[in-house]
Amino acid sequence: MRHFEQEDAQQPQQIPAQCSCPYGQPSPKRSRGTQVLITILVFVAAAFVIGFGSYAVILTVQQHMNQTTRSETASDAVGFSSSSENHNQSGGTESTVGSNTDASFKGLTLQHAGTETLSAKKVYRTVSPSVVSIAVRGTTKTTYGSGIVLTEDGYILTAASLLGYNRDAEVTIRTEQNIADKAVVVGFDSTTDLAILKAEGTFPSAELAKNTLSVGDRVYTVTAAEEAIYHGVLYDTGISSIDRTVSYDSVNVSGCSQLNSRLSDSAIGGAAVNESGQVTGMGLVDEKGQSYLLPMERVSQKITDLIRNGYVSGKVRLGISGIAITQEDADAYGVPKGVVIVEIQKNGGFAETDAQAGDIITKMDGVSIVTMGDISAVLEKHQAGDTIEVELYRVTENGESETKTVQVTLKQDTGQTQG
Repeated sequence: MRHFEQEDAQQPQQIPAQCSCPYGQPSPKRSRGTQVLITILVFVAAAFVIGFGSYAVILTVQQHMNQTTRSETASDAVGFSSSSENHNQSGGTESTVGSNTDASFKGLTLQHAGTETLSAKKVYRTVSPSVVSIAVRGTTKTTYGSGIVLTEDGYILTAASLLGYNRDAEVTIRTEQNIADKAVVVGFDSTTDLAILKAEGTFPSAELAKNTLSVGDRVYTVTAAEEAIYHGVLYDTGISSIDRTVSYDSVNVSGCSQLNSRLSDSAIGGAAVNESGQVTGMGLVDEKGQSYLLPMERVSQKITDLIRNGYVSGKVRLGISGIAITQEDADAYGVPKGVVIVEIQKNGGFAETDAQAGDIITKMDGVSIVTMGDISAVLEKHQAGDTIEVELYRVTENGESETKTVQVTLKQDTGQTQG
């Protein structure tokens, strides 16, 4: 989960892609250091589920260092199991997948790209009524981003990462007229960073079009500034490259267009617009601050599924929670890079194997696993009922390490890991 706390709207904050564990010099014994590392990762990552829409919790654990000592036993380290009785699988309180959906939604209508060239001022005036600012209230701060009004009855597209991949996020939208209203999270897809909100009322919806932009073409982004009142922002930029794959957290989406300009974090979820004033995509910003256009036609079916069902159909899940290991920690503690299993869900495919919490996933389907996005990329190729081979690295209670291979049968994901 990325954070979007900003002091300067023009300087995107760069957040490390994975969790860092700055707790001093590790023990020279691999077993003790490994136990501490796994304990901390388990503590931080508890209750965040990986499915087809797998995702990482990107947090600093400095504040937890005093709570974790080097005297913890191996059973403490690998036996941690978080309770999910009062949490859904995205880390929030319980909610019903499918609420606030519209089963009769006919799908997005994407127009052909227009031929009229509008001035920058006209582009802004055309699109800004259909762009809303989004405020997500957290326990210690409020984060800000943008959203695109898709339908007149209040379905709004934004970024799942802005919401913290949390169906129960407390969200307020604000229109160009500075009218504020509460919005609820209908559903999200963490592999494409898509989320759908629903607000009550009638709104001007954006005109959507297929993305026909190529390298060198001009493109605008219309977003909202990260402030408590609505301030529209227009970026005049261009396409520097096309067909790029964007990866951060568990996002792994291909076919994106890279923009010349680096946008502020509040541009995430904002409208990418052609010179005819048509919205052709949603703005994304990765953890390095690089900005992209996510074309509407690549995700239109996913958006339709989210509005109809509250989740994206046709996905599969592993039924585990976990967090990725950084290169720094892998080197310091003598363990391979991979994803530590935090919890194994009772109704997931891993529950039918002898995998344990604390095992490190190093390969799936013969593909090396380093990040959550790697897991997403593998699962995207499979259907429910498929069996995949997973390679695990395990540290036993006596400090020895071993490699195990398990066969995992994938389960259908009907929203369990998508919100």
